[in-house]
Amino acid sequence: MGKKLTIKDDHVLMTSGVVLTGLGALAAAKPLHKWTTEPVLIKGEGKKCADCWGAVGAEHVGIASMALGARDIVLAANEDALDKTKKNALKVAGFTHLAFAAWAGNCTRRGDFQIPAGATFGAVHAGVAGLCLWRGFRKGDEDKPATKNK
Repeated sequence: MGKKLTIKDDHVLMTSGVVLTGLGALAAAKPLHKWTTEPVLIKGEGKKCADCWGAVGAEHVGIASMALGARDIVLAANEDALDKTKKNALKVAGFTHLAFAAWAGNCTRRGDFQIPAGATFGAVHAGVAGLCLWRGFRKGDEDKPATKNK
């Protein structure tokens, strides 16, 4: 039998950080929108990325996402950080990803996003949200083996 896969808080925080920073960088880099987000994500002829982000704008959301992602990466890499701090960061990250998943789902439903890209965007955020919330609200760090019902 192979080795047991262990998922730790640091792994999930790093995943959250990479996703938020990477997607945030794409949103924040306005000159790249015509090659990245607009042809892949945005639905509608002549529609621009700004049409879907509203008054806030993709750049501002991208900068905020990169800041949250950087926080997650720094915390995951910091061995001296308190476990309680990491658990709280996981909770915040989980609800952040959950909000992004809901937003992507709504934009896809409204027809602002292309279905394949919008569904992928929402699914990635929903998956990372689930991991973050699972680890953030989990008590203790030991994985307990499954027990059989007799």
